[in-house]
Amino acid sequence: MRFIMQVICILTIPAAATAADSVIVVQGNISPLNIVPTFDHGYLAVYESGGFSVYAPDGSLAMKIATSAENVDIEPDGSVAAAIFVSGRGPGTGGIRIFNPDGSVASQIATGTYLPSHVCFAPDRLIWTLGNEGWQTAGNQADYFLLRHYSRSGELLGQFLPRSSFPAEANAGQVVVGLWELRIAGGRIGAIMLNAGEKMRSLWLESDLHGQETGRWITSGGTPVAMTESGAVYAQNSEGISVLDRASGSWKRVPQSSSDILLGAEGNALVFEVKGMNRIRRAAQP
Repeated sequence: MRFIMQVICILTIPAAATAADSVIVVQGNISPLNIVPTFDHGYLAVYESGGFSVYAPDGSLAMKIATSAENVDIEPDGSVAAAIFVSGRGPGTGGIRIFNPDGSVASQIATGTYLPSHVCFAPDRLIWTLGNEGWQTAGNQADYFLLRHYSRSGELLGQFLPRSSFPAEANAGQVVVGLWELRIAGGRIGAIMLNAGEKMRSLWLESDLHGQETGRWITSGGTPVAMTESGAVYAQNSEGISVLDRASGSWKRVPQSSSDILLGAEGNALVFEVKGMNRIRRAAQP
């Protein structure tokens, strides 16, 4: 798991907000376990003991689900996909549970020994996942595909990113509760692969919406946190915010406050949590 080392009260931005740089205040403790929440389409998924809650763009509680999830994504209409793990004898099995905007279960996709760690809706409302095979051990490294594409009814539409294309010791497709390591925006699928690049530094990977890989870049600018509709990818570390220059493979510093916590993107704006002030700042980008 990746944890925030402080309890943060995070707020959401209404979808109708259009100001170039606006601040919204909405009450609510949405990091009760110090786990980074998932932000998408103005919604926040909060990871709690034994389940998760989803907050609507106006800050109100949209649903509270008594199902533990590794990761959650939310569509613009409030539908939710949750990557889940079913324990039992042997390595356990994985699945994706889809919820209607009112919190009722719409469907469930069984993924077998493939354990989705992150899930994301595409613009066509189909589902992409990043994950690993739970039966893999140090002495059993058969190849498999990390990135998979599913219909909402559960049909496996495609498999991409072979495990063999990463170092054996890489944390490829590992479970990281909360935050996100898979995003779709601007016609691109972006994924983070931890400790998978040169000198075991992490990689940012991209593919098109057919799953065909288009590039890999070392994440020297920090952990990628936001991908805008224009295709820009932003990362944050202790020194500030950087944007990926795909042509050179470098991460270039941008003039954004390093004291705020970058949560994600909404359209072409970056969304920050203003530390200690119960506020979120929406900042349009050039």
